[in-house]
Amino acid sequence: DGFRLDRSLVDIDVYDSTRGGAIGLAATIRGLLLTELRGSGTATAVVSAVATVSAPAIRPYENTELRRCGATYSAL
Repeated sequence: DGFRLDRSLVDIDVYDSTRGGAIGLAATIRGLLLTELRGSGTATAVVSAVATVSAPAIRPYENTELRRCGATYSAL
């Protein structure tokens, strides 16, 4: 059937009761995506590259008791 090349955009939002906690969790996820996901695969797919499209940043959220931090990544 051949090979297909696809670029996926992935938005990841994390939540914590503190701004620092949300930023820390988002930074951990970013680090894992950029270092661990590249080169991984399944029987039918391989991730060849991961890039940050929009770095982790605090985003608005309706619940004032939670802080939301989000980022966008591209996976190829």
